[in-house]
Amino acid sequence: SSYADLLKNNLSKDNDNSNGRWVRNLNDKIIKKQAVRVALTDSYSEEDLINIIDADLDAVRL
Repeated sequence: SSYADLLKNNLSKDNDNSNGRWVRNLNDKIIKKQAVRVALTDSYSEEDLINIIDADLDAVRL
């Protein structure tokens, strides 16, 4: 999946080995990117509020 690929990519390029905390922080970054994307959209649907899309994941890729 795109999320698994992001995890593998970022973990291999990051020096932080804090495991669970690192994953939680990454997830927080993804959610913030989603929120900004939706906020900048003139009209959005419930789907936009619920779904993380590849663009959100790509925005936090190292």
